Amino acid sequence: MLAPASATPAVPIRAAEWAEYGLLMPMLTEAATLAADEQVWVAALGALLNDAAKRAQLGAAARQRANDFTHANTFQRWKKLIDEVLAER
Repeated sequence: MLAPASATPAVPIRAAEWAEYGLLMPMLTEAATLAADEQVWVAALGALLNDAAKRAQLGAAARQRANDFTHANTFQRWKKLIDEVLAER
């Protein structure tokens, strides 16, 4: 699922796309495909409910990915960018 403020993708997602950190899911905004998109969600969530190993894997990957956004890591990326911009002056 995209962030709430994201624009509709150029090519709408019509199937669950399993990715390293989770699932990319159809947006539930198109009346013409809503019933089918809801069924994709039902199937994907059902698959996760029935697969403890997959849930554990995605949970571990999500925790690892969250570390990319700690205050310390974010500060370091901003500092590096600012230093690079200042060095170009």
